[in-house]
Amino acid sequence: TTPHLCRALGDALGHPARLFPMRIALLELVGGDRAKRLTRSLEVDDSAIGRELGWRTPFTFEQGLRATAEWYLAQGR
Repeated sequence: TTPHLCRALGDALGHPARLFPMRIALLELVGGDRAKRLTRSLEVDDSAIGRELGWRTPFTFEQGLRATAEWYLAQGR
């Protein structure tokens, strides 16, 4: 879910995610399709590429996010 991603990213960056409750239906009504991209869960199925190419992800979600956050912070941002 988007809140899970925000919390995990905050943890990886060493800052708490600042989330607050909001009625999703109202947000989607006001924000339209753009809001729906934030309020709905992104699901990715990588099983086909795994079967076709024999590829496996080298990191867990948390490891990849942590490595990305470390790279980002090393850039001085």
